[in-house]
Amino acid sequence: MGKSFLKRIACTMLVLVCCTASVWAQQKTIRGKVRSNKDGSAIQGATVSVKGSQQGTASDAEGNFSITVSGNNARIIISSIGYANREIQVGGNDNLVISLDLAADQEEDVVVVGYGRKSKKDLTGSVARVNAEEIRNMPMASADQLLQGKAAGVQISSQSGTPGGGVTVRVRGTSSFSAGSPASQPLYIIDGVFMNTTPLGPAGYGTEQQIANPLADINPADIASVEVLKDANSTAIYGSRGANGVVIITTKRGSRNKKAQVSVNAYYGQSKATKLPELIDAPQTAELLNEIWINDGKDPAKVPYQDPSSLKTYNRVNDLFRSAATSNIDLSVTGGDAKTSYFIGGSYFNQEGILKPQEFNRATFRLNLDNQLTSKFKISTSNTILRNFRKIVPNDNSGGGLLLMGLGNSTIYPTYNPDGTYFRGPVGNNAIALINESDETSTGIRYIGNIYGEWEVLPKLLFKSSWSLDFNDANNRAFSSTKLNGPGSVANAYEQSNRQVTWINEQTLRYNWRPSAQHNFNFLAGNTVQQTTTKYFGVSASNFPNDDLRNISSAAQSTGWNGGETQSALVSFFGRVDYSLNEKYIFDVSARGDASSRFGANNRWGFFPSAGFAWRVINEDFMQNQELFSNLKFKTSYGITGSQETISEYASRGLWVGNDNYLMQPGTMPSQIANPNLKWEQTKQFNIGLEFGFLNNRIEAEVNYYDKMTNGVLLNKPVPMSTGFSTMAYNGGDISNKGVEVSINAGIVRTKDFRWDVNFNVAHNKNMIERLDAPYFEPFSRRFILFQEGHPVNGFWLWNQERVDEQTGNAVYTDRDKNGIINDDDRSILGSNQPNLLGGLSSTLRYKGFDFSFAFNYEWGQELVNWNTFFMVSGGTRMNGSNGQATWGYYPEQLSRWQKPGDRTNIPKVGGTAAERSNNYGRFTSRALEDGSYTRLRNVTLGYTIPGNITKKIGISNARVYVLGTNLLTFTKYSGLDPEINAGGGKGTVGGVEMFTVPQPRTFQGGISVTF
Repeated sequence: MGKSFLKRIACTMLVLVCCTASVWAQQKTIRGKVRSNKDGSAIQGATVSVKGSQQGTASDAEGNFSITVSGNNARIIISSIGYANREIQVGGNDNLVISLDLAADQEEDVVVVGYGRKSKKDLTGSVARVNAEEIRNMPMASADQLLQGKAAGVQISSQSGTPGGGVTVRVRGTSSFSAGSPASQPLYIIDGVFMNTTPLGPAGYGTEQQIANPLADINPADIASVEVLKDANSTAIYGSRGANGVVIITTKRGSRNKKAQVSVNAYYGQSKATKLPELIDAPQTAELLNEIWINDGKDPAKVPYQDPSSLKTYNRVNDLFRSAATSNIDLSVTGGDAKTSYFIGGSYFNQEGILKPQEFNRATFRLNLDNQLTSKFKISTSNTILRNFRKIVPNDNSGGGLLLMGLGNSTIYPTYNPDGTYFRGPVGNNAIALINESDETSTGIRYIGNIYGEWEVLPKLLFKSSWSLDFNDANNRAFSSTKLNGPGSVANAYEQSNRQVTWINEQTLRYNWRPSAQHNFNFLAGNTVQQTTTKYFGVSASNFPNDDLRNISSAAQSTGWNGGETQSALVSFFGRVDYSLNEKYIFDVSARGDASSRFGANNRWGFFPSAGFAWRVINEDFMQNQELFSNLKFKTSYGITGSQETISEYASRGLWVGNDNYLMQPGTMPSQIANPNLKWEQTKQFNIGLEFGFLNNRIEAEVNYYDKMTNGVLLNKPVPMSTGFSTMAYNGGDISNKGVEVSINAGIVRTKDFRWDVNFNVAHNKNMIERLDAPYFEPFSRRFILFQEGHPVNGFWLWNQERVDEQTGNAVYTDRDKNGIINDDDRSILGSNQPNLLGGLSSTLRYKGFDFSFAFNYEWGQELVNWNTFFMVSGGTRMNGSNGQATWGYYPEQLSRWQKPGDRTNIPKVGGTAAERSNNYGRFTSRALEDGSYTRLRNVTLGYTIPGNITKKIGISNARVYVLGTNLLTFTKYSGLDPEINAGGGKGTVGGVEMFTVPQPRTFQGGISVTF
């Protein structure tokens, strides 16, 4: 018994040893290379894992990897961000070459369109795309900066260099008389959420023109791709919200069956003004004041400054600006299991303004989840929550703005009085006091998110239901201390809370039907219900105990309050049918019906149809034996879209307001005339285009022509004051935009180690007011921007100065009506801020681990009004008092004035009679009109990706370091601070006007991106 037992044990041990030896004998090291199936380039950082095991590795910069497996039956899973996962059996191979296909939402030939995705080859409309690769290498402060110069026909201009400040975005021209407001901005959709771009108001002391950029609330590092839908066929599915184009932003999501991957991106930068304003010094100012004294006819022996050379100059320009820091850190985790994928990201961004003490910071958190609950049902959610903070100083077309105070107070005047208090000059406040004592902030909380479910009711029949919410809450406050207000004053304060809530419920039903190989149908039907509620409440107070107690409750006196609530709602039904015949002929039609609460019962519904056709010529039999084209497609489309954003929520209704009426007694009174016939704006657009591809699409080109007409443009019409009202909303005009767009993408070089890509686009747009009942002034333009039939939107209505009379020194203007009197009848539209050409040029070069890229954007043919010169080349018209001493500052241009008979100059004499002053310097003249064309080197990036055989030793799958410069060079004839900025700051159409506006800074930054 004992011997038998020992024998059995020995046999068992022998079997175990043999099995173990056999297993070890089957252990083998697999080596391979991962590359893109699109262009064969190596994929760095791809995850390679053994199925059913925790074992894994990552590919290096050349795409190489090695991993140990057990036996030839082992299976490995290869995955990478932006690519579809692939699973293979190793077999007997120990040196694999594995190609990954681009993921469906990352493929360059798949674009996001309204309520779905389409292959680019099947598009009948015009869609521009910025893909993940371009975005990844451009660490920018806001999403709009990713598009500058990237998409043909899309004009993006920063309204100022204020951190988090507004931007103007135009898709195929201006179609509204409120083109600086959200009324002319495109519709932004973020992961299916319609983003409300109406900015919440700023704090209350002179910053009414300084509007925040809602897109600054989105962290660019979270973005995977951006599509711009430009023609009506692409946008009509969005009906009343598609007239100005649609920008669809898709954020990053996780991948199933992929282990967690952690990414960190951090950068730091410094910014400075590229150009600072200049003022003449104190002696030069005194000489001008003496000359004004004499030209005014006063006693030359009693000029105010007997010895100008002895004066000390106080130039505060450098004290207004600073070298400003920018820092950012992003952290994200992405991955997934068999049923769930996730993306979790957080970031903190902080940017100082180059103009003291401006500042903007943003903290964001994003959570994107997708779960395949069953084989038939999927649930997903996208969520962003953020907090933003702005430190504000009055500026940008503000009567109490910092730049105006800093430049307006002459260099003759000191900053401080002898007792150490702030000196108050003729303009009003002291710029240094504004910097040191100003206390204005805006703090916001925002949530943008949705949740949706997809149910495969039948094979190829998908039902989707989603709920979306855009919740935006901001608190704006301002405190003005006694130091700021001046001796003998009291402190005052203002605070306002704003809340904007937009929720949307959508249902869609999709069905794909392919009755045969030749025919393919896609059907879409859906409906939307949307409601937006805006609430605000503000209170002002004064007479605080001291400058340290700054809460409104500490004030002894409440000086005013305001508040209100508005609501608007939209109900929509829409549908689309796509049909493809033999993959040669593509037809699609769509329609949408919108009912808006903003219109009266007579015109509540708007109908917006579209149709498109594309002919894939490349698939015809007669094209099969040629070698020139790899793609050739003709396309055309026509559609109608609408707009309602120009008008207020209750524009069609007669309104009454309750308030103190008479002798402080309560009562009501009418506040608005009803217009039940108010109807939708309608934009009709025709598009025709050609797409080309050469050398297996290494070179791709697209040309589009469009004709866009907006009828029944909404605006506020002046009405006789005898009615008791000043304006009434009505459909008052037609605006056309016609243009051509060309874009070229070229892969110049494609080798194992070297790659060179070039992208170029150019667009021409002709804008025209085709019908307008009567000339209409832009409300925020100080009556020099005029809308007039037969001219572009944003026409500059000025007196044309022909010359300065060499004998008298007075300006001579064009007498249009030849009656010998210069008045308003002699003004005319002399220019517009609509460019003739706009576009961009960008290029990327990669050599092994190095990458280098640059991007230009340009706008040519527009005029700008440098309205700073109206105040700073004033010829003595901006002087307080009669002693000839209290004066504004002067630009050096003033020194070129006429001084004696025979002088040739375009600057009239200074001083003189009241009539001469008014004629020479009191008019809005062509002296301020300049060529605003510019070409800007937008950014330059140099990066280096550390080889994988180095990083993997410390557990890092990918690491890249880079340096970036933005706004490096600007080529322009414009004499002002920045040809791109806009004095309107987001209100009205004050585009193309510089008025004490902060210029965009030049920035240098360095950063590092690491993936674990």
